[in-house]
Amino acid sequence: MCILVGELDAPAAHFVRSALALAGVTPVYEVLAQMRATSQQFVVVVNDDGAFRGIVTLSDVLPRLLPRTEGRMR
Repeated sequence: MCILVGELDAPAAHFVRSALALAGVTPVYEVLAQMRATSQQFVVVVNDDGAFRGIVTLSDVLPRLLPRTEGRMR
């Protein structure tokens, strides 16, 4: 059973934290390094003007850096 600690009617603003924002041209290895350095699981991607382009998650990045292999490792 999961028990929530805290007030259930607390405003969402109490849980807000800054998001990491990176340019869309940032190399994937740098995105991962920044995510690790800031303990973030996602990055907001912005264009040259700072406008929102999308979100990249850790689960988007890892499969591209660590592709699955067929069969089991021995």
